[in-house]
Amino acid sequence: MSIPDGMFTGLVIGMIFSVPAMVYDVLFHKHRNLPLIVDVRSIWGHAVPSREVFPASVVLHLFFATAFGGVYAALVAFGAIPSYAFRYILTYAAVFFFFSVIILLPLAGLGLFGRKEGPMVWSELLLTHLLYALGFWYAATHILFS
Repeated sequence: MSIPDGMFTGLVIGMIFSVPAMVYDVLFHKHRNLPLIVDVRSIWGHAVPSREVFPASVVLHLFFATAFGGVYAALVAFGAIPSYAFRYILTYAAVFFFFSVIILLPLAGLGLFGRKEGPMVWSELLLTHLLYALGFWYAATHILFS
């Protein structure tokens, strides 16, 4: 799998896992507390208007999914990770999760472990990263290389 293939695979997985949030938003017209997507209520200290929470949240979600796939494919291409075996992808997902909540979220102004967005953001992100791992593993081993 090439790096662009990994990025595209991650993007597609992110789009698939954003469907519950889209359905929720359309049915209930609530732009907050979206399933599987972290609500982005502020960016670099500036409050996000209620109507813009959903698009900002989806963009962040798709960024993480695309980065997840692209970085993993790059690590395999450069030999840092030997294969697309589930145990490697799951370990990578754990490392990516900690990198996300300790480095990326604070850089985006969302606080360590996303605490500025809510006390349970870390659990949403953990579940999302586990789903990324499962989806990426399935795509890499059953769809792309079959």
